[in-house]
Amino acid sequence: MAIADEKRNRVTEWMRWIARIWGGLVLAVAMLVLAGYSWNCATTGQADPHAAEGYPPIENLPPFLMFVAAPTR
Repeated sequence: MAIADEKRNRVTEWMRWIARIWGGLVLAVAMLVLAGYSWNCATTGQADPHAAEGYPPIENLPPFLMFVAAPTR
């Protein structure tokens, strides 16, 4: 019984490491996007000078939710 439990713990540990790596990548991408918009806004006065006119603000929701859903641990 101890061998099966040990194998399950090893698989769980690998899955947690994979989740941490992917979570870190998602967080890094979200932070890079946020930093890029912030830098562009600070230097040019606009977050995106090439943005289309009449762009609905709801389109900004998916990247924002990606940033919020990123793990903090």
